[in-house]
Amino acid sequence: MPAAGFAEIALAAASEALGTAADAVAPNIVINQFEVEQMLPLDGHTPLTTQLIRGGDSQIRVEIYSRTRGGEFCRHATAKVEQSPRECAHAHPEAQGPATGTTVSPADFYALLRQTGQHHGPAFAALSRIVRLADGSAETEISIPDEAPRHPGYRLHPVVLDAALQSVGAAIPDGEIAGSAEASYLPVSFETIRVYRDIGRHVRCRAHLTNLDGGTGKMGRIVLINDAGHIAAEVDGIYLRRVERRAVPLPLEQKIFDAEWTESPIAAVPAPEPAAETTRGSWLVLADATVDAPGKAQAKSMADDFVQQWRSPMRRVHTADIHDESAVLAAFAETAAPEHPPVGVVVFVGGASSRLDDELAAARDTVWSITTVVRAVVGTWHGRSPRLWLVTGGGLSVADDEPGTPAAASLKGLVRVLACRAPGHAHHPGRSGHHTRPADRAERGTGGMPGVGRAMMT
Repeated sequence: MPAAGFAEIALAAASEALGTAADAVAPNIVINQFEVEQMLPLDGHTPLTTQLIRGGDSQIRVEIYSRTRGGEFCRHATAKVEQSPRECAHAHPEAQGPATGTTVSPADFYALLRQTGQHHGPAFAALSRIVRLADGSAETEISIPDEAPRHPGYRLHPVVLDAALQSVGAAIPDGEIAGSAEASYLPVSFETIRVYRDIGRHVRCRAHLTNLDGGTGKMGRIVLINDAGHIAAEVDGIYLRRVERRAVPLPLEQKIFDAEWTESPIAAVPAPEPAAETTRGSWLVLADATVDAPGKAQAKSMADDFVQQWRSPMRRVHTADIHDESAVLAAFAETAAPEHPPVGVVVFVGGASSRLDDELAAARDTVWSITTVVRAVVGTWHGRSPRLWLVTGGGLSVADDEPGTPAAASLKGLVRVLACRAPGHAHHPGRSGHHTRPADRAERGTGGMPGVGRAMMT
């Protein structure tokens, strides 16, 4: 968005708020301290929000915002508005005859701007005549191209103001512009904007330019003169900041110059490391030895199938009853042999029954048993901590007729506690840590263990 666009938005908002018609003669609206705080890349449709704030001291402030994809407002431009006594348009003292100086071809000038990264489309290439004067100023003629839209509500047409700001750049010698291939001078603030009368689609512009100490920017001033020789608008205190081209934000589509499919051979992909190599070591598999409820029988059957499929020459698998603390400790002692260090502890959990009281008791017992396992591992093993895998059935209700298993669902809280106590080594449920299976279709075995949730014990 050019600074001229923001300036017109501020003028239109002030005119609307103060009840000044756009075609009023000798309007009394003055824009002060106009500033572009952040550049706005435009795409096909860029909504803006304009806010006009009246302060307690009768000061009026205009702020222009866009909205990010995340829903946050981003302020791009601000300005102060005041009403001043009406001033009649007066004749410009230096505008009685055509300016004499060095004539510059507009086509060459725009070509020079393109070398610095400033590309003006047909609607904004409005300079039809450029004369560079000996006093360091420039006089130009501005004609709004037919490609630029007409609107009766414009106070200061953005194409006219943008071309006037280009006139400030036209006062810069060609050698200085050509030497700034990696930087451009962009207008970022105006001290005052005054519009005295309707400007029309053709106007002359007198632009003055001065350099600032340090080379960080330039100051400019423009006067727009209509065909009758009267001043139509003035912009004072124009600050042009030197901006590196790489600092200008662009939409993604403007960063992509071309899309092309290039045929190339498929690179050879090394064979993945066998699962036996990545999971070599000792594993402890725990399940409830009693099968007095369908859920427990399902868990025991899943555990037996897993042990049968998972055991290999590279993986030692030990088993124990999860509710037998002494058996668990003995099994883990065998699992923690130095030649086959522990890799993982897999706990298969089954539901108790359809009675709520029994389910709550089963949940309490299961959490206690798993906690005992964690304490045993942490207290007896001081190497790399094995991962804890919890496999349940019916922990989530998927279909409408599935009631779910509270005992299995409660294990999410246990995994969450483990994750909070060791955030660098444990994982929250929903991402990993707890793997649940449908209660009515127990899949045999677990296949590849990377598909099952896990939590690290420390």
